[in-house]
Amino acid sequence: MRKNKNLKLLAFVFILSLTVITLFPKTKPNLRLSFITDIHFDEARGGHKYGGVELDGDTSDFKIPILAKKSIESVKPDMIFDTGDLTAHSGKIEFRAYSRWMEDLPAPVYAVTGNHDRQHHSLKHPYGTGFYSECGFNSATRTYKMGNLVFIMVSDDHKWEHHPLTDVISDQKFKWIEKQLRKFSKGNNNIFLFGHYPIYKTVAWSDTWYGMLPPWKRISDQYKKLLYKYEEHIVAHISGHLHTGYDWKDTPEDSSYRKGCTDQRFNDGDEGLENVGHFVSGPKINQTKRNHPPFRLPEMYFLNPQALAYTHGGPFRAGGCKCINKGAVYYADLTEGTKYFNLITREINSNTDVDTFKVKTDYKIQLKNKNMNFIASDLGIRKKDSCIQITENNWFKVKQNCSGEVIFQKRWKKKINFKGVRVISEHGNYGNIQYKISSDSGTTWTKWKDRPVGKFNLAQIKIKFKGSKNQNMVVKDIKIRTGN
Repeated sequence: MRKNKNLKLLAFVFILSLTVITLFPKTKPNLRLSFITDIHFDEARGGHKYGGVELDGDTSDFKIPILAKKSIESVKPDMIFDTGDLTAHSGKIEFRAYSRWMEDLPAPVYAVTGNHDRQHHSLKHPYGTGFYSECGFNSATRTYKMGNLVFIMVSDDHKWEHHPLTDVISDQKFKWIEKQLRKFSKGNNNIFLFGHYPIYKTVAWSDTWYGMLPPWKRISDQYKKLLYKYEEHIVAHISGHLHTGYDWKDTPEDSSYRKGCTDQRFNDGDEGLENVGHFVSGPKINQTKRNHPPFRLPEMYFLNPQALAYTHGGPFRAGGCKCINKGAVYYADLTEGTKYFNLITREINSNTDVDTFKVKTDYKIQLKNKNMNFIASDLGIRKKDSCIQITENNWFKVKQNCSGEVIFQKRWKKKINFKGVRVISEHGNYGNIQYKISSDSGTTWTKWKDRPVGKFNLAQIKIKFKGSKNQNMVVKDIKIRTGN
């Protein structure tokens, strides 16, 4: 009799369990990402905790950091991506202000540098050194992976000598980017590329905004070749730089008057890709079979979130517009097993959602344990002096008869055994190489040494260069040899 009762009890428990599973299925794990760009911190003053952000007309605004922080907190993201222009002029104080603000945000920040973060208007400004020293980022161009989501963070180089707003990507960096794309374009990976500049002729006004100059047009052509080659795995290119309203559209009938903000630079007529805004779907553009001009974009998305320092770039100065604090933050929920997500725009002044854009992924999203894993980084310039000038194709040049010094930095996924450094260059010479290493990803560092001792996963490399008497020294690449 007792045995029958036990069997009935077990049956009841089993049926109840099935009912609970049916009525209340296990929630699929979500990942909430937030996206921000172009906050442009300037010097902290006036007792404000974070300092202000740069507006045109030599003014600062102190509300934007507070409003942006409040909106990001209300979104409750798992991680935050920032596509550059953290500072106004790449000063150490400005990076320190960004760092204070970043530390108060509710999730870890993954940032790249923008043109303002690397000697924006003068060779007297630092070349993004505070990105490392003040903000604690141990690499500027690097790759992360979570499940089958791959995030490639590209910090463009800044060619100040050509124009204060000109960014370039060297052949050396393109090789590194393609290596990452080739590696992860196998299996079912979804790849996201981040960079400060939008690719030429993709999103609204990406052909006319300051900085869309001949070097970047050529760089964009190189970039597009890579995107076409690996488009089956690349979901989106995500950028910043354009200080235009989230709801603006680039149309053939462009007017210089836009919602009370005057700026002649947006009056581009029928140039570029028309009838598009900040978010563009390559497949949809291709389906329209546009004939003027003939366009075909890579089969992916081009996403250009609106700047937080909204009025930086002209409207404040040109028309005295009342658009200050109209910046926006963005967020998206990625759900296990789905092939799409909604990218939602939240205006910081009202802290309300104002727009939604649907993005389809190439493969079903896999989050696994939701751990963000560092994969690799490119060798980046941590510090340089005025003798060193960034070039368009080769990495940089050393002016003739001029001695210059560069400090590079690179992180590895695992501790490595150092074998040596090879400089690939023409003309001039180099020497006196020194090393500062860390075995704990930058928590502690050794002093400068002529050769690193032991295994490490992060290194600074200081090299002195000298251009020849008659011509510039051209540096194409620097190879770090490792071994078991």
